[in-house]
Amino acid sequence: RQIVDLKANDYTIKNKTFEQTIQVSREQIEDDEAGSAVVMARELGRTVKAFPDELVFGLLKDGFTANGYDGVPFFGTHDNDGNGYTNLQDGGVDAGAPWFLLDPSRFIRPLILQVRREPAFTALNQNSEFEFFNNVYTWGVDTRMNAGFGLPQLAYGATTELNEVNFDKAMQDMMSIKGEGGKPLGIRPKILVVGPANRAAALQVVRNQFNANGGSNKNFEVVEVLVNPYLD
Repeated sequence: RQIVDLKANDYTIKNKTFEQTIQVSREQIEDDEAGSAVVMARELGRTVKAFPDELVFGLLKDGFTANGYDGVPFFGTHDNDGNGYTNLQDGGVDAGAPWFLLDPSRFIRPLILQVRREPAFTALNQNSEFEFFNNVYTWGVDTRMNAGFGLPQLAYGATTELNEVNFDKAMQDMMSIKGEGGKPLGIRPKILVVGPANRAAALQVVRNQFNANGGSNKNFEVVEVLVNPYLD
């Protein structure tokens, strides 16, 4: 029998507490014929709902310099027990808007959202001393969560031009990664993540049935496209 030693890495995602509070004067509530106070409350709810995306995709953008569990930048060159690989396509000094490939199909994800306390809305007691002396109503929301890097093998970052050639190379790089003993990990990228600046290029590469030269597009719908505003 060959015994595989599972190495423990000292990598912890530390939870953080986030909050947002709004105040509306009593007079504004009384005179609010347009319903702006309700709009403010609904916008707070929308912000809370979008916040996990901001955490996760902001982390993805930082992956070119921030370290993963192995102590090196999440997008870069990794050792992997003698089977080195790179999950970075560097555009150099002329680097453009970043784009990413992800395989989220494994039990351990490339990016991890860790929620310790779900967002909770709270209203300050309307008969409180603060409300009495300040003549305002106060609402707030708080949550405890954070995002962290998972397995770098399941993510690929690029700052090159998003075109057919560079996309093919990124797919090949990911699908060629091997584990211990030289066994392929069987990685299959599922999602192409881009910011608004690369939206048109992403649609050209994987959503058009024909390539730029009018021929059949071999990458047609090979991955899903996810456009996220936090990447630009």
